[in-house]
Amino acid sequence: PVDSGYYTIGPDSAPEQLQKDSDAHIRYSQILCERGYYCVHGVRFKCPGGYYGGETGLTGGTCSGMCSPGYICDEASPSPTQCVCGGVSVYCPEGSYNTTEVPAGYYSVGHDYTTRQSIQACEPGYWCSGGVKRICSAGRYSVSGSSTEECDGLCERGYWCAAGSSSATQHDCPAGRYGHLGMKSDVCKGSCMAGYYCPVNSYSATQHECGGENYYCPHGSGSPQAVSSGYFSAGNNATTRVEQIQCAD
Repeated sequence: PVDSGYYTIGPDSAPEQLQKDSDAHIRYSQILCERGYYCVHGVRFKCPGGYYGGETGLTGGTCSGMCSPGYICDEASPSPTQCVCGGVSVYCPEGSYNTTEVPAGYYSVGHDYTTRQSIQACEPGYWCSGGVKRICSAGRYSVSGSSTEECDGLCERGYWCAAGSSSATQHDCPAGRYGHLGMKSDVCKGSCMAGYYCPVNSYSATQHECGGENYYCPHGSGSPQAVSSGYFSAGNNATTRVEQIQCAD
């Protein structure tokens, strides 16, 4: 009888080679199963892909265990880290025998750039493609992670978005200013025109006319200003006054 963990050889079946059917009934010796293989009832088998045989004399199909995360193990692998997984666009969970491509909207994580072992969904304010996570640029936003550089689109008018924003209305354009689509800072598009006022979240330089002649609105006004006693409003027309002037004695 063949010892456990050994395989038989014969005239046509040599050590460290696959056994031949031609001498199956005339085996004359036994050899200890090498690393990367396992042996059952005198027959030598390769450790399957995704597994490895790190020692001699193995007797089961799972060999020494599964390939390490971040690596690939071909058939008859003697090591749990036989081949690195590859670039960041692929990943290799434990027990891998080939790479898995990272889907759009996800990024790979692991030990380093060549041994990625799992993926994570792109977080809000970021976009992920080719296994790489990148921040959404200023003026754009991503609610739950995106798969393209455009993220979910441009920031809404009347608002502004810093890099990494997760909402189309991340920050208000302040009073006295107005903003078009895709504003990148609190400067927004610019200041409200004289004779008009722009409350928070305005999207036009002439958002609201100043009002009657008892109000005036200088350049960059966030609200109308009442004309002081002893002054009169001036500039533009009756509803878009820009200044007040003191009455002459």
